[in-house]
Amino acid sequence: MKEIYIIFLIILSIFLSSCSFNKFQNFFDFGFEEDKVNKSATIDLSKKNCPKTIIPKETSGYSKKSYDTVYTAKIKKIKSSCLFNTLKNNSDKEQILISFQAEIELLNENKLPLNKISLKQLNLYIAIVNDQGNVVAKLLAPIVYKDLKDNKNNVYKVLKTKKFKYNYNKSNEIFSVYYGFQQNRKNLLRN
Repeated sequence: MKEIYIIFLIILSIFLSSCSFNKFQNFFDFGFEEDKVNKSATIDLSKKNCPKTIIPKETSGYSKKSYDTVYTAKIKKIKSSCLFNTLKNNSDKEQILISFQAEIELLNENKLPLNKISLKQLNLYIAIVNDQGNVVAKLLAPIVYKDLKDNKNNVYKVLKTKKFKYNYNKSNEIFSVYYGFQQNRKNLLRN
């Protein structure tokens, strides 16, 4: 009887492994679709470079001082890469996929270790600003406890890696990407 089960399991495993993974993946398709995107075949010379990255001095640092938490955070470096795409259903719109990695230094001035609650207000913002200086889009990337990497003498190294897409008209293709910390009213008065 055990031999029959073993033979059956072998035949079943061969059958399942021979099925196409793509067909098996379509079994779990629930009908959600993303925008159809084609990679642009021709790249203009102006599109070879990513948009200009700017870190304003006013928002490059953040400090929190409360009765139980005292720390300062500074953006050390931003690395970014981008990919330009043309939307398939609309030839007038373009799409950019920006991947970035922010290297942040967090100095804990308190003797207590940092925890999830103490990092609650620390948010990295990403703003897309057009050539007239108007903010077109703004995203927040919260710094969470799992982003903390190294701790040497109460100085934490934070690496925040994210990706985002931005759709724009071909007429508005000149823009910059600003990175900084979301400031509250108290922090703006301190600086």
